[in-house]
Amino acid sequence: MAKFGDVVQEFYVERFRANMAARADRLRGVTEPGQARAYIEDARRRVRQSFQLPEHSGEPVARMTGRLQGNGFTVEKLLYESRPGYWVSANYYLPEKVAGKLPAVLFVCGHSATGKAGDTYQMAAQALALCGFAVLIPDPVGQGERGQFRNIPEAEALCRNCTHEHNMYGKQLLLTGAFFGTWRAFDAVRALDWLLARPEVDSTRVGVTGNSGGGTLTTYVNALDDRITMAAPCCYITRWWRHVENELPVDAEQTPPGLAAAGGEMADMLFAAAPRPLLICGQRNDFFDPRGTLECYDELRRVYRILGRENEVECFIGPVGHGLSTHLRERVVAFFCRHAGVELREISSVAPFPEKELWCTPAGNVCDLPENRRIQCFVRERAAELIRTRETLPAPELARKLRSCLKLGEVAIPNYRVLRSRPAGNEVRFSRFLLETEPGMRVTLSYVDRGEWFHLPERETGKIPLYLPHQSSFDELADGSRPGFALDYRGVGESMPEGCDQGKRDFFGPYKFDYHFASLGLLLGEPYLGGRVRDIMAACLLLNPEGEGRIALTARGVGVVPGVLAALLSDRVAELQLLDRPESLAEVVQAESTPFPQSNMFPGMLAVTDLPDLYRALREKGVRLSGD
Repeated sequence: MAKFGDVVQEFYVERFRANMAARADRLRGVTEPGQARAYIEDARRRVRQSFQLPEHSGEPVARMTGRLQGNGFTVEKLLYESRPGYWVSANYYLPEKVAGKLPAVLFVCGHSATGKAGDTYQMAAQALALCGFAVLIPDPVGQGERGQFRNIPEAEALCRNCTHEHNMYGKQLLLTGAFFGTWRAFDAVRALDWLLARPEVDSTRVGVTGNSGGGTLTTYVNALDDRITMAAPCCYITRWWRHVENELPVDAEQTPPGLAAAGGEMADMLFAAAPRPLLICGQRNDFFDPRGTLECYDELRRVYRILGRENEVECFIGPVGHGLSTHLRERVVAFFCRHAGVELREISSVAPFPEKELWCTPAGNVCDLPENRRIQCFVRERAAELIRTRETLPAPELARKLRSCLKLGEVAIPNYRVLRSRPAGNEVRFSRFLLETEPGMRVTLSYVDRGEWFHLPERETGKIPLYLPHQSSFDELADGSRPGFALDYRGVGESMPEGCDQGKRDFFGPYKFDYHFASLGLLLGEPYLGGRVRDIMAACLLLNPEGEGRIALTARGVGVVPGVLAALLSDRVAELQLLDRPESLAEVVQAESTPFPQSNMFPGMLAVTDLPDLYRALREKGVRLSGD
C-alpha cells in the first residue's frame, strides 16, 4: 500500500486553493463598472491566448446530402469542412413554416457515442425548431459519424469509446504544441460560419448550448466568438479546484493550457463574454459539483449587477443526475425564447429519429469519404514539419531551453526525514528517506541493502547508483538484484495514490491518476514531467553534494524520459543506463494509438527535442550511456 499516496493529489489541491484565494482577492477589488470591464477584458484576452484559433473567413465548403420531414419541422443533412479535407457531419433543423429571419442556436453535443443522433439532443433541437429557431447540431470528432479509429484493430484496445479517442488525440496533439480543445472549438466556430451565412438566419439572435462535453464547448465558443448573443452551458460549469478536491479527472479538451497559471478559474471563461445573456445549468447529483456551479453564478451575478445587467444572468440546478434532463431542456428553451423575443410554445411531444435516418454519409462515417482526412493525418504532418525544421542545439543550449519548457527554476538540496525501513525478503531491506523536493511535494528515496540504515549511506569514492522505476522501486528491486539507492519520483511507488481512480488501478488508463495529475499540470502551465525531473535532480544533489558527477543512474520504462532529462540538466550524473526505453517521441504521433503516458511529455516537445537528440546531447556532455 502506498504510504504517501495522497501527496501528489494534495500538492495540487493546495496549488488550486492558492490560485482561488488570489483570484478572490482580485474580484473583491472589482466594485465599479470600469473595474468590471477591465476584469472582463483581461479574462477574454487570457482565454483567447490559451486557445489561439486558426485564421478563418467566410462560409466553409459544405454540401447537403439529404432531408427529413418531421412533425412541424425539417432536418437537413449537412457535411462541412472545418479544415481542408476535415469533414464534419451535422443536422440542420428548421421550422416547417419560415416567415422572416429566424433566431438560431448552435447545439453542441456532449460525450454521446451517437453524437447528434442522441435522443436527448434530438429532442432539444426539435423543441427549439418548433419554437421558431434554426438549429445546427454537428457531430463532435470521435462521435456520431466522426469516429476516427473505426476499422483500425490496433487502436481498439486503447480507444474503446469517444472520450478515450479524445484523450488519444489530446496527447498526440500535445507533442506538436496543439490543444485538442482548440480543434473542438474550431469545429464549432466553422459551424457558426455556415449557420450565419444562411439567408433565413438573424445574425443578431444567435445562441449556443450543450450538455457535459457540450457544456464545455458552449463555454468555449461563448468566450471565443463575438457573434454569439446568448449562451446556456449545461452540466459543466463548476470550479476547477472542486474538480481537484473531488479527485475528478477531466477530458483532454477540458485543460486549456496555462489558463489557471495566473489564478484563472472556470468562471473566467464565462466572464470573457460578460455581460452577454447567460443561463448556467447544473444538476443536484452531478459529478460536476453543483456547489461550484452556484459559486460561479454568485461571482458572475455580482459583476453583472455592477454593470447594471443582473437580470441577464441566471442559474438553474436540476433535481437529478448528470445529463440534459427534461428540467434542463425546458429551462434552456425558455431562456432562448425570452432573449430572442419569440413565443415559448408548449411542446406536447417530440420523437427522435432512428440514428441511421440522420446519417449524412452513406455508411455512417465521414472517414469512409475518399476526400476526408483524419485528425491523425494533420498531427503527423505537423510532427514531420517540426522534426524537419527543428534546430540541433549544443548540449548546454538545449539544456537551457528544456529548463524553460519544463518550468524548472532552481533546484536545491532537499531536506529529508528518516523513515522506518521496509523488509523485502531474502534479508533485503529498503531503508527509506522522505525528500521534500519543493514545498508540498515529498518523494521516497530508498537504500536497498541487506542492512538497515538510519542515515544516508555515504560513499567516499566510486559511483553512486540511483534507480528510477517504471512504477515501483519496491516491486522492481525487492529481490535485491540491484543494491543501492532508488527513487520513487512523484506519482510512482509510494506516492502512487489509492484514490484519484475509478475501478481497477491502471497506471496507463485514459482517466486514471497519472493522466489526472498531468492534466492539472497543463492547466497550471507547469508540466508534470518537469516536477518528476525536479525530484530526480534534487535526489542527485542530495546524494552527490560535492558537485562531482558520480551518480550512476538507471531508468526503466516510465522513468526513462524524466531520467534522460534529469541526466542532461544535472551536473551530478556520470552514467545512464536505460531499460525498456521508447525509441522516440515521434513514434507516439506516428502510431494509431499508444499507451505512452501524457505525463512523459510537455506541450510542443517535438519542436524542441526527441529522445535521439537527448541521447546525442548526453554523449556530447560526457555522460556514459547504455541501453537494454
